[in-house]
Amino acid sequence: MSGRDIFDDDCPYAFQGGMALAAEKVSGKKVKVLIGDTRKPEAVKVVDARDEIERVSRKTLLNEKWFEGMKKHGYKSAGDIMKRIVNLFGWQATTKLVDDWIFDRIAEKYVFNSATREWFMDINPHAIEEIARRLLEAYRRGLWNADENTIGELEEIYGEIEGHLEDIEI
Repeated sequence: MSGRDIFDDDCPYAFQGGMALAAEKVSGKKVKVLIGDTRKPEAVKVVDARDEIERVSRKTLLNEKWFEGMKKHGYKSAGDIMKRIVNLFGWQATTKLVDDWIFDRIAEKYVFNSATREWFMDINPHAIEEIARRLLEAYRRGLWNADENTIGELEEIYGEIEGHLEDIEI
């Protein structure tokens, strides 16, 4: 068993999410997006993509033990966390199956939490910049319904991150 999930790379949302988006455009109807759950090879099943997105979000991105384990791997793990959030964004862009509360919790956990943000700034500031930028993009594209205070705080922190990156660029 490989232990891979739908946030490990962009292929699942690019192909499956893209196909769902195309089917909706052609048919004019909302399509059900399903995922093959092969975690237990002896009990393969098909699950609703929204449920799988929520399960994987809770198992990884929103799981404190997972995050603490990831932090042990430094620069690369910061990039891996960022990549998973970018892939979550991709699922939302193609399927609209990511609930707002998931984006809310990601903003709280990674961007608004000063200790976490400081870890990213020390280890891989480009990763936290991308996370904040994707959250703002999700809001601006109507993929995340966040309140104005949340977005205001996110924009302020994003500006601070950008300023820091300008200071360290060669």
